[in-house]
Amino acid sequence: YLKHPPKPQLKFFPQHSISTLISSYYLGVDALINRLADLYSDRVKETFPRMRVEVQKKLKDVREQLSKFPPDLESTSSTLPKYYELAAWFAENIIGMRFKSSAYG
Repeated sequence: YLKHPPKPQLKFFPQHSISTLISSYYLGVDALINRLADLYSDRVKETFPRMRVEVQKKLKDVREQLSKFPPDLESTSSTLPKYYELAAWFAENIIGMRFKSSAYG
């Protein structure tokens, strides 16, 4: 924020023909700063609610995707059966299919 307007500004605005048509309240760097602050405030008021809705929607989608994941396996005794299950599935679906489609199947 400028404490003292530049000298060219002090000369320009009073001499410009527009200065006779509108109030000095609307002219100068201070007026520009205030107007830009108002525009920024309006944009924030308009944009943030939309952003909030988008973030909430994405968060809901991620939570839905996470809910489809299997539960965490916290101990060795709960992990080992899952490994066996995965190995059996792999043997049946991947290796078994390759074996059936080969000359040996």
